[in-house]
Amino acid sequence: MKCKMQIFNLNFRGLWLVLSSFWVLGGGLMFLSAFSSLKESSMLVLSAKLSISNLELEVSGLGDFYSMSFSGVVMMISGSVYLYSLSYMETEKYFNRFMTLVSLFIFSMLVLIYSGDVVQLILGWDGLGLSSYLLVCYYNNSNSSNAGALTLMLNRLGDVGLFLSIYVMVNSSHSINSFMSISSVMGSLLLFVAFTKSAQLPFSAWLPAAMAAPTPVSSLVHSSTLVTAGVYVLIRFYDSLISVLWISLIVGVSTSSLATLVAMAERDMKKIVAFSTLSHLGIMMSILSLGWVELAFSHLIFHAFFKALLFLVVGYWIHSSCGYQDLLKINLLSSQEPVISTLGGVSLMSLCGLPYLTGFYSKDLFMEVSVQFSSSLLGLGFILSSCVGSVMYSIRMFLMVNKVGSVSSLLNWGGSFKFYQLSMSLLYFFSIMGGSFWSNFWVTSGSVLYVFWEVKMVIISLITCSGLLGAYLSNTGVKNSFLSKLGYLSDMSIRLPNILSKSLMSKSVKLDNSFLSSHYNKYYSVEGGKYLLNSGNLSYSELILVMFFFYVMLYVLSG
Repeated sequence: MKCKMQIFNLNFRGLWLVLSSFWVLGGGLMFLSAFSSLKESSMLVLSAKLSISNLELEVSGLGDFYSMSFSGVVMMISGSVYLYSLSYMETEKYFNRFMTLVSLFIFSMLVLIYSGDVVQLILGWDGLGLSSYLLVCYYNNSNSSNAGALTLMLNRLGDVGLFLSIYVMVNSSHSINSFMSISSVMGSLLLFVAFTKSAQLPFSAWLPAAMAAPTPVSSLVHSSTLVTAGVYVLIRFYDSLISVLWISLIVGVSTSSLATLVAMAERDMKKIVAFSTLSHLGIMMSILSLGWVELAFSHLIFHAFFKALLFLVVGYWIHSSCGYQDLLKINLLSSQEPVISTLGGVSLMSLCGLPYLTGFYSKDLFMEVSVQFSSSLLGLGFILSSCVGSVMYSIRMFLMVNKVGSVSSLLNWGGSFKFYQLSMSLLYFFSIMGGSFWSNFWVTSGSVLYVFWEVKMVIISLITCSGLLGAYLSNTGVKNSFLSKLGYLSDMSIRLPNILSKSLMSKSVKLDNSFLSSHYNKYYSVEGGKYLLNSGNLSYSELILVMFFFYVMLYVLSG
């Protein structure tokens, strides 16, 4: 019986390998087709009617540059995750069930992207919520079950806001096919919906909690799909947000600043990457709030590439260390794994916004726009601190991962190592060249900005200082500082949805308050006072730092 099950899984693994190739090739063609549609300024609207007994349903799809390029990115990342899962989950007993759930998640995301009316939007939205819950709960233990419950609860709150926004839309325009409304009530409801799905304050707790899911799920969910769905919906309904953009700006900046500070004190690798995602989601919200829709969408695309790569690399690091995730307890020297260390370094440098890597083309432009056009000195300070903070925690994480001492890499992957490299190669290419390719083909009136030399020097100085600070913290640690005590701020992300959920379900469900209070606090908790590192040889890491600052100075001289 066991032999038959292995043969059955082997046959289906071939099917998943074929589907992986399909996603990558189809996504690449869709991505290139998006630029053809942009050049011709075309928009494709497909509509079909389905008759079931006496019920007639009209299905419509919207194909333009936004939907085609975003879906292409999702498909390419999905193909990479499929291939990665063939090695990462090779010992999983219910591998086919896992891949089926991942496929359901991808299909739901594509339905949401191409939705031509709000009914299809609901189908994709609910499909994402349901499949993400099943994936987070996949391991079926207490941590994953609690994380899944938290994820489901906060996403259900967003569903309530979505249904209310549809009600307002139908009453105002008498149509479910309109993505345009000037109602401030509509805009407020859409912001509420996006905040829950994109983990903005005070609904941020579910994002680090969802790290209980398998690493391939984290790479897909926390890079290009679930967390960015809220931002994508706001881009589609941007005309409804004009009167409430100031709310989005405040929430986005606050979320990004908080996530940056917590990431500086966190020791769990997966949670550091999750908090970096939270920080960049806040940056996307801030960019969108300032009216730079194209720039916000560009950063959404760029972030998907380098963050998906980073999650895959971190998953490999954790897997090769027998499950260790604490930065103080692992040692993954570049001499043992030079290829993976290089991939991780590129993804982290792109996250920092290193000149001429993918992340640079949106992050640097946003910082320059903020410096040149900001009317509030305090707001400018928060925006810049959020952007340069990613340099600090990225360099800190990279130096601590490549330190000497602690637990070394214990596993030898053999042949399966090639599958890891192959799954990361496409994302590696786009993490380096994606921004350049995108900017060469999509140059809008808002994407060309001429700034003073002094403004560029301010940005470069901030990035350099933050990089030095991150290197310092990787050696000295964080002891009894304010950063190591930010865990209590998780209450702010929990209390409001807790109160709302109790008021909504008080007549149908008895909510166990002790369960909530005992399980939710740990998702933002940060252990402080134990960040001392053993001194050791950091020659490879120092070389990476020298290259980093060399490229920074090269950018300054060529500016």
